[in-house]
Amino acid sequence: MFSAEKVRYLVQLLVPVLLLPLFTVRTVVVVPVLCFNLLSTFYYQTDVRYHYTSLIIPVLSVIAVSQLGTFHTPRIRRTAGHVDGACCDLLRLSVGTISRARQPAGWYDPGDPKAVAAAKAVALIPEDAVVAARDRLSSHLTHRESVYVFPTPFSANSWGDESQKGQRLPMADEVDYVLEIPRLQSETAADVWRLCCRGFVTIFERRAWCC
Repeated sequence: MFSAEKVRYLVQLLVPVLLLPLFTVRTVVVVPVLCFNLLSTFYYQTDVRYHYTSLIIPVLSVIAVSQLGTFHTPRIRRTAGHVDGACCDLLRLSVGTISRARQPAGWYDPGDPKAVAAAKAVALIPEDAVVAARDRLSSHLTHRESVYVFPTPFSANSWGDESQKGQRLPMADEVDYVLEIPRLQSETAADVWRLCCRGFVTIFERRAWCC
């Protein structure tokens, strides 16, 4: 629970709220979820950039605001608020994905050829079809009963408790469409791609995007 990366996770959670949640028993509300994340060996659960922290941050924020209200004078409250804002900005720049951050996220312009190709490929897939798609494309294929992040379900990856890792899942027989970018695949995904696509017909291929 207290390895270097998990201590860093705690610091990233508490510094932007000036450690204020540590001074009230109300913070006990988030302890079960926090312990669940800290006990996990799954790296993403102790990375503030991922959704595993979404149940913690709102509670800590509300508690911090409430604690600021207990400061005796408006001047102290204002100063603490400014420091709090500065700490939040520092965290956003250090681990966030905004344009000026240390590791900003990459965004495609809607008119970029790659984005246009992706949109055309997605448009070819019926709304009720079962799909296995590259992780960055799968969000454009939601609002359906079944969608998988390739190479799942042809080779289970980040699936359940990982006890089936690498196995072909029964749902693989139900997949109607596969959407991938072969040139960006990992070695494992590339091997699965060559095997699973023997039963599929290519209906779209442009700039190495394949459906």
